[in-house]
Amino acid sequence: MALAGALACLIPVVGAPLAVILTLLSGLLTSVQLSLFTSLYALVILIALGVWVKPRLFNRRWDNPILTVVLLIALADAFGLVGIIVAPPLSAVCQILWSRLVSHRAVLGAAAQVSDLKERQALVWAAIEAMDEPPLPLVTSSMERLTHLIEKAEPILQAALPAEPSELLLHIAPQPEQEEYNGRTQNG
Repeated sequence: MALAGALACLIPVVGAPLAVILTLLSGLLTSVQLSLFTSLYALVILIALGVWVKPRLFNRRWDNPILTVVLLIALADAFGLVGIIVAPPLSAVCQILWSRLVSHRAVLGAAAQVSDLKERQALVWAAIEAMDEPPLPLVTSSMERLTHLIEKAEPILQAALPAEPSELLLHIAPQPEQEEYNGRTQNG
């Protein structure tokens, strides 16, 4: 019975209700009280798994319900029950690959933007120094803060850049510098 319930839970939308209905029907073979007890027990277990176990074991970053539903409809139409079972893992794989390939390209673009910022900052410094009167303290402190932020961002972006494009697919684990940076931003 547990194996049938586990297999039923693999079906995304109707799996959990199907597992409860299976326990209800199997319990009705013996008595009404047993069927109510077993279906209530199955419901409690499924809720506990959904509330406490699933959030701790599975990374919700890769769960885009819109993509999952679109794949679910397309694969269910094309392949039936097999498509319904294959759609959620395929959705997660698509989202992981998209994140890995697109996020690194965004980092490449961000590094180019940092160099562009440095050039613009040099032009602004030159304009400030060319002024006849001394700049306001707010302007000077803002420019110094901008310099500090650019210097702080540049090593992080350089550490995130792969040496070759083939490393994009091998770049699954975060760099130690990134973990250190992520720890600093989350902890303070």
